[in-house]
Amino acid sequence: MSSSPSQSSIQAMINACVPGGNYPATKMNPVLTFANQNFNITAGDPTATDDYSAGYVNLKSFWYNTLTQTVFICVDDTNGSAVWVDITPDPINQNAAFVINITRGALLSEIGLGTVNPKAIYRITDAVSGTSVMRVYGITTLITDTNAFKEGSFNGVVFVPGDVGTYDLGTDVFTSVTNPNAATVIDIISSDLQTAINLGTINSKAQYRVIDALSGNAVIRVYGTSSTSVDTNGFKEGSYDGANFVAGEIGLYDAGNDTFISIVNPNNAEVIDITVVDLQLAISLGEVNPKAQYRIIDAIGSTEIVRVYGTSSVTIDTNAFKEGSYDGLVFTAGEVGVYDLGTDVFTSVVNPNNAIVIDIISNDLANEITSSTINPKAQYRITDAIGSTAVVRVYGTSASTIDTNGFKEGSWDGANFVAGEIGLYDLSTDTFTAIGATPDLDAVLTAGNTANGYTVEISGTPDNNVSISSAAYTGTGNVGLGNNALNGNTANDSVGIGYAALQGNTGLRAVSLGYLAGSGNKGGDTVSLGTSAARDNEGFFVVGVGYDAAKENIGDYVVALGSGAAFNNTQSNRFVISNNSLPSFADHAAAAAAITTGSGASAGNTYLYHNQATDSIGAVRL
Repeated sequence: MSSSPSQSSIQAMINACVPGGNYPATKMNPVLTFANQNFNITAGDPTATDDYSAGYVNLKSFWYNTLTQTVFICVDDTNGSAVWVDITPDPINQNAAFVINITRGALLSEIGLGTVNPKAIYRITDAVSGTSVMRVYGITTLITDTNAFKEGSFNGVVFVPGDVGTYDLGTDVFTSVTNPNAATVIDIISSDLQTAINLGTINSKAQYRVIDALSGNAVIRVYGTSSTSVDTNGFKEGSYDGANFVAGEIGLYDAGNDTFISIVNPNNAEVIDITVVDLQLAISLGEVNPKAQYRIIDAIGSTEIVRVYGTSSVTIDTNAFKEGSYDGLVFTAGEVGVYDLGTDVFTSVVNPNNAIVIDIISNDLANEITSSTINPKAQYRITDAIGSTAVVRVYGTSASTIDTNGFKEGSWDGANFVAGEIGLYDLSTDTFTAIGATPDLDAVLTAGNTANGYTVEISGTPDNNVSISSAAYTGTGNVGLGNNALNGNTANDSVGIGYAALQGNTGLRAVSLGYLAGSGNKGGDTVSLGTSAARDNEGFFVVGVGYDAAKENIGDYVVALGSGAAFNNTQSNRFVISNNSLPSFADHAAAAAAITTGSGASAGNTYLYHNQATDSIGAVRL
C-alpha cells in the first residue's frame, strides 16, 4: 500500500508553486483532503480484509487496480468486513450513468452516509432475500429511485423474463407494474370462444388465439371488441412441417361457422418462378402479368437466378436483380443490374458514388500514390500494415493522396479479442497512432506526464505551475484544473478551474471557477465564479458571480452579482445586482407582505429588494 505526502508537505508544495505562498490554503482543501488519504495502486481488487486495521478509512481511501484500470472507494472500513465500491467513471461521457454492483446492505449504508451517486445505476445482487437482481437509479446522494427493473433469469431450462415495477429497499419488496391497457393473448378452442360470446364474457382487451380453427387445421387470431363479440378481421398463422413453410394470411374469420376467407391485395405483386423459354413465350403471347415479379430460375446459362418485373402484357423491365448464392463455404452477394432476356445476359450496375473496399499491401498502395491512380471513392484495406501485424483501413482523397485518418481493425486469436482503434496512419513510416485513448489513473497522476494530451506539472516544474489539464499555456505561478483550463493563458499567478476556465487569459492574478469562466479575460486582479462569468472582461479589479456576470465588461472596480449582472457594462466603480436576482415591489409594505416564512422565505435571513416608491434598495429582515 502507498500513501500520499503529509498535509504540511503538500502545503509546502503549494507555497513553492505560488509566489509568496499567498494563495489561501483553504481554497485547496478539496485537493489537500484527497491527497492526504491512503491511496493504493496495485494489480488487484480490494478485499474485506483491506480495512481500518490496514490503514484504510471510510469514504477517504481509494484503490486503483492497474490490471483492470478500475477505481474503488472504501464505504465501510469495519475490520474483517470492509466494503469497497467500484466508482470507475465512463471513459467516454463523464455524465453517463454507470452500473455499480452492490449488496442491499451496502446500498442502505450509502444512503445513510449520503454517498449515493445520482449518476449511477445500482445493481442490487441480493434483492428480495437473495433470489433476484434489482436495478435502481440514484436520485440524490441520499435517495434511490423506487422505480426498478428486476432482471430476468435462466436456469438452463426455463427463462423467466425481467419485470418493471417498484422496489422498497428498506423492506426488500418488489411490486410488479403491469399496464392495464395492454392486450393479453388467450389460447382458446373454437367452442369455448363461442360460449364466451354467448355468455358475454369476452375480454375486449384480449387477443384470442383459436388453436383448433378450421376444423383443427389452422390457428387463427382475433381480437375481442366487446363483451359479446370478436373482430371478424383475423390472422391465420403460418406453419412449418419440417420440410415446407406455409405463410400466414390476413382475412375474415367467422367464429360461428369456423370459416376463414383470405384477403389478398389485388395490387400486390406476386412472385412467379419461370424459365427463360417460358417467359419468352409469355411475352410473345401477350400473357405477361404487369403486377408480377418473374423469378427466372435458369438465367445466364442456368447458373443464376434473376428477378424482373412485368411492365405490360408483352414487356418486362430490363432492370433486374441477380440473387446471391451460398455453396456451403462461400457467400456470393446479390447484384442490381440490367438483364437482356433475348441474349440471356446480365450486366451489373455499380453506383459510381459508392465507396468500394480494396484489399492492398502497403508497397502497392505507395506505388498507386506515386502513379496517381488512387481511387478517391475507395477505402483501402492495408493487409500488411504496421510491420504485417495489423490491418488498417484508409480512404483515398484524390488520385495521389490518401487520408491520414485510419481505422486499425480488431483481431481475435481464438482466445482473446483486441478491439479496433481510430487513429492516424503514416504510410511512409508504416506507423499508427491511436486517437482518443483514455490515460490510466497512474499516468494522469504522474508528475511530468504529457501522454494522451494531458499535462501534469507538480512541485514547481517547470515554471512554478500546478495543473492537470489538456491545455498548452505559458506564464508562471498558475494553477489549472479541467479540460482546456488555462489553454493559451499568458498571464502569471492565475487560477483556472473548470472547462476552458481562463482560456486565452492575459490578466494577472485572475481567479476563475466554472465553465468558460474568465475565458478571454484581459483584466488583472479579476475574480469570476459561474458559467462564462467575466468572459472577455477587460476591466481591472472586477468580481463577477453568476452566469454571464461581468461578461464583456470594460469598467474597472466593478462588483457584479447574479445572472447577467454588468453584462456589457462600460461604467467603472459600480456595484451591480442583476434584476433577475433583485425583485421589485411597490413599497416596503408590499415587500414585507410577500417575503414571509409562510410563503417560503427562510427565517434568520435578510432579503433585499427594489423599492419602487423610493427607487432604492430596501430589506425585509426575518
